[in-house]
Amino acid sequence: MTVPKQLDIIGDIHGHYDALVGLGRHLGYDVDSAWDHPDERKMVFLGDLIDRGKKSLEVAELVMGLAEAGRAICLMGNHEYNLVGYTFGHEKVKKSNRNTIAQLRKDPERWSPIVDFFRQLPLALVFPDLRVIHAAWHSKCVTDVLPALGGAANEPEGSLSSFVFLDSPFDSKGMKDELPSHEAVPPGDDKAHEVLIKGYEEGADKPFEDSDGTPREEIRVPWWQRADAAVPRDRLTVFGHYWNLPPTGDEPQFVPPHPSGHPTLRNWQKANVS
Repeated sequence: MTVPKQLDIIGDIHGHYDALVGLGRHLGYDVDSAWDHPDERKMVFLGDLIDRGKKSLEVAELVMGLAEAGRAICLMGNHEYNLVGYTFGHEKVKKSNRNTIAQLRKDPERWSPIVDFFRQLPLALVFPDLRVIHAAWHSKCVTDVLPALGGAANEPEGSLSSFVFLDSPFDSKGMKDELPSHEAVPPGDDKAHEVLIKGYEEGADKPFEDSDGTPREEIRVPWWQRADAAVPRDRLTVFGHYWNLPPTGDEPQFVPPHPSGHPTLRNWQKANVS
């Protein structure tokens, strides 16, 4: 198996185009031309290219172009998943993607190829010495979806696509019928493929309302801190998704996105984040 010499694994960009270009320049890419690298490095994006920042469209178009040129591969994050689900009528507009959906409605022709690109994004990569996924390599969930999403068939050896382990949960008509439809990790209500791009949950100490005003009784599990977490330990796992884990004293360390609206975290953000 031919493995790329060097990979730059890039976390959630969330519409911050200028920061992405600055990072590419810092890493040695020719960002003013075709994003070539003198050492032939390749980029792996962990998903969540869109929402929050002001240039989701520009970020998505850049990464799509890099992927089409064979210089990068991008995984599906929960924000791409939500947007594609919205276009199929599976998902409602959320506070986090409201601006992106407004852009999509305003310029559907420019967004159409991006949504199609998002629809086909894989969920997981496996290299000889590491796994790459957006949120959580939950062992049971991976096993459950593998019959439906097993990837990398007929891909040219050495291409980034040849390391795809799990394909997209979507086809051209919507969610793939073969996917398990039951709740994967109670008490959360996510399906197995959703756990891989959102993480899994446990019961909160007490109910709370998130930043969308939705009542919550579960919080995301910081699985990388748990010796007994249901994840494999035989090689390194690289992931994105989780952010703003604040020092909260004796309180639990909340893991976004769902617990990002927890009152304890909101108070911490007001006091510590400019």
